[in-house]
Amino acid sequence: MMWFQRHEEPKTITDEFEQGTYIYFDYEKWGQRKKEGFTFEYRYLEDRDLQ
Repeated sequence: MMWFQRHEEPKTITDEFEQGTYIYFDYEKWGQRKKEGFTFEYRYLEDRDLQ
């Protein structure tokens, strides 16, 4: 129930995840925040068909 957007190109990309800096929406503070060194695991994507 969150969204993430790449802030820059990922530092690491594998078949299971990518790692880097992302922007996400913090619903508790109701604003965008930046998370560095975040591991984004593809298994949590709602829409896995990225082609």
